[in-house]
Amino acid sequence: MMQETYEIQWGPQGRDDLLTMRMLGANTVRMYHSIGSESGKSPVPFMDHAAGLSLNLWPGLDNDNLKCDSDFNCYDAYKEAMITGFKQGFNQNGRWHSAVQTLIIMNEPDLKFWADCESPNQNVCRGTAAISAFEGILDAEEEMNVAGSVNLTITWSFAAKDSIDGKVKNAPGYFGFQDMLAITADPSLVSYTPKGSVDRLTAAYRQRWINAVNIQGPFDYTYNMISAVYQPYSGAPWIIGEYGGNGETSANIETYVESMDSKAKDNTDPFAGAAFFQFQTANEKSGSELNFGMFSLGQDLIGYTGEICGQGGCLNKLPVMCLSSTNPNLPSDMSQRAGAVASAWGGKVFSKGMCNESKAETSSMAIV
Repeated sequence: MMQETYEIQWGPQGRDDLLTMRMLGANTVRMYHSIGSESGKSPVPFMDHAAGLSLNLWPGLDNDNLKCDSDFNCYDAYKEAMITGFKQGFNQNGRWHSAVQTLIIMNEPDLKFWADCESPNQNVCRGTAAISAFEGILDAEEEMNVAGSVNLTITWSFAAKDSIDGKVKNAPGYFGFQDMLAITADPSLVSYTPKGSVDRLTAAYRQRWINAVNIQGPFDYTYNMISAVYQPYSGAPWIIGEYGGNGETSANIETYVESMDSKAKDNTDPFAGAAFFQFQTANEKSGSELNFGMFSLGQDLIGYTGEICGQGGCLNKLPVMCLSSTNPNLPSDMSQRAGAVASAWGGKVFSKGMCNESKAETSSMAIV
C-alpha cells in the first residue's frame, strides 16, 4: 500500500490515512509487506508524505512472499529483495530514506518456519533464516553503497520456546532476544557460514539491533516478565511490535497504552514503545482476526485507486471507502478502539474520510 497509485487512501488528495494516524497521536507507522513483493510503483511519495507529517516508518520485508532455500537459508532472497527496494526509492543519496527509522527483517519467523522444519532441533530453522536474512540485508546495503543508518529488528511471536543455545527455556517472546545475541556471535550454532566475518555480524547487532515481540494480552504482564530477565540484552532497547489488545475493553486499552507511553518516555528504561495493532480491520480475514482495527469501513465511497500491482498481477482500480471509528465486530464496550488510543496518546479521532455517521462527532476537530 506504499505504492503511489494507492495515494487516494494514504495521501492528502484522498482519505489521508497517514494524517489520521498522526492526529491519533502516533509518531511511527509499522508496515508488513513493504519490500519483497515489489509492484514497480514508486513508494517515494508515501515516504515523503510520512516525513512531512513527522511520522517514522518501520517497513517490513515480505516474508510471506520471499522464498528461502530448502535449508532455510534466506540470504539470497533477502539480499535481492533489499537491492530492489533500494532501487525503487528506499535509497536516498546513499542513505536510507529519511522517513525510515527501523527495518523489520522478519515477522514471527518462529511460527513461519516451524511447521516446515524437519530438523530434530526446530529452533535451528528459525535461527538459520534469521541470521542469513540479517547478513543479506547488510550485504545489500554494502553493494548499493547505502549507509547503515536505520535500526534492524525481527518481531518474534509471544509463543513460549527455548532459545537456540538453550540458555533460556520456555520463554515467551524473549527466546528470540537470546537467539540473536547468540547467533550473531556464533553462527555455527545453526551451522551457518557467513559470507563475511563474524565480527561484522556482531558489530551490526551491537550497533543497530532492537529487540521486538508481538503480544495480544495485557501489557503489564509482558513488561514485568521481560524487564525481570532483560539484563543480558540491555545494550539494545526493546519494543512491542504488535499490541493487539484482543478481548480488552476500550477502557483497558487506554490504560495499557498510557502505561506503554509512560514507560517508553523514561530514558532509564530499555522499553522503547509499541505499535498498536491495527489501523483498519482486515476484512479479508475471518473469525477473531476481525476483532482488530481502530477503524472499520463504511458505505461512502471516497474514490478509486490507480493501477495497483502485487503478487497476483495488477488491477486497474479498487474502491477506497470511508472510515468509521466503531468496530462493528465487537461489543460496545470494546468497539471504540480508535478513541481509546487517541485518548492515551493525547490525540484526536479525525479523518478526512470519516463516514457520514461519524461526522457530527469530528466536525469540531481542527487539524493542528
